[in-house]
Amino acid sequence: MFQSEEFTTYDAFEVKSIEEAKIDELKELHYFLKEQFKEHPKLSKIFKFFDFACSSEDMNNLAHGSMLEASMRKVILPMMSKLIQCICTWGEDYDNIPMLHRHPGQAASVTTLGKEFAVFATRLLKQMRIISKIKMEGKFSGASGNYNAHIAAYPNVNWPLVAKEFVELRGMRFNPYVSQEGKLSFEYLSAFATIGVNLCIANQTLSHLSKNLPISRWQPDFTDSTMTRDVILGFGHSLWAYESVTYGIDGVNKHRLNEELNKSWEVLVEAIEIVMCQYGIPYPAEQLKELMMGKAITRKSIKDFIQGLELPEDKKTYLLELTPHTYIGEAGNLAFCIINWSDKWDYHVFRSDSDKWDHHAFDSDSNFESYSDSDSDSDPHSLPPLYSQKK
Repeated sequence: MFQSEEFTTYDAFEVKSIEEAKIDELKELHYFLKEQFKEHPKLSKIFKFFDFACSSEDMNNLAHGSMLEASMRKVILPMMSKLIQCICTWGEDYDNIPMLHRHPGQAASVTTLGKEFAVFATRLLKQMRIISKIKMEGKFSGASGNYNAHIAAYPNVNWPLVAKEFVELRGMRFNPYVSQEGKLSFEYLSAFATIGVNLCIANQTLSHLSKNLPISRWQPDFTDSTMTRDVILGFGHSLWAYESVTYGIDGVNKHRLNEELNKSWEVLVEAIEIVMCQYGIPYPAEQLKELMMGKAITRKSIKDFIQGLELPEDKKTYLLELTPHTYIGEAGNLAFCIINWSDKWDYHVFRSDSDKWDHHAFDSDSNFESYSDSDSDSDPHSLPPLYSQKK
């Protein structure tokens, strides 16, 4: 079996040559690794499942997350610790050396060089502690996060649970709720246009402050003081948007939803390709690319293509009955899960009459499977647990 440490310069050139021929994201590695699989006696038997139901993001997010996790643990955090120790040593060495303290930019008081080093050491230590607690999250749920293609091939498998176990084996936290949809609010929900504007103003204001306030300023124009007053601007627009959402949705543009779905039969190509792989039909991607090349994908062209496939009758019937309206994967169950999870959670987790989070608001006796992280039930920011029972 091909191991990453065996990857040579020759292999890199081979991947590059495949890339130039295929001109498709990740496909160069796809074809290269497939050839490696063929040489393995056991893996060659499951060759058709090489990249089963994987989107490019399924691969990228886990690869990048694993690299970041390892680099933080093995390189960045040890170096930060070494840096803090170095600055602390300077603080001790120069603890009694006087130094003029300027504010802002002019003589104000007297400090010591060692004490100022100590300030930076404590700041870095706080940030290192925060960074060290960050756990990389990963997903493995297909293009839309709904396991659409997975279910097209194997509808009786609990795919969210399988994905969760797979991601956690990589040493990452599983993220069950992901999406690539970016226009939900503005095209489908009529009440969200004004809300979006307020959130845009809030984000721009607070992003600007987050980039500039941490920078030490010596100019005598009190820029920090001026900018700090604008924090309320960001919070105000955020609050306006949040409150507007709680009033409810004026209406869902079902006509627009149906119109787009009726024009988008190409979304079923993913399901067809997975089923073709499932039953060992050769070159599914290439066949479907030929179907789509320079042509409009319609209901008729999809149905005609399916009719020509050598598939079991029950699976062929399933694909023929599939439409863009019914190809929703686990979306309904995922939505059902989040609604029921929220019913178990106290909406007033942060109570106005208390300074503390209520860490026991979640009902642990619910039918949902909790995260493996031991502190997840005490974290008010943690995502809702993955459901283990379908409705």
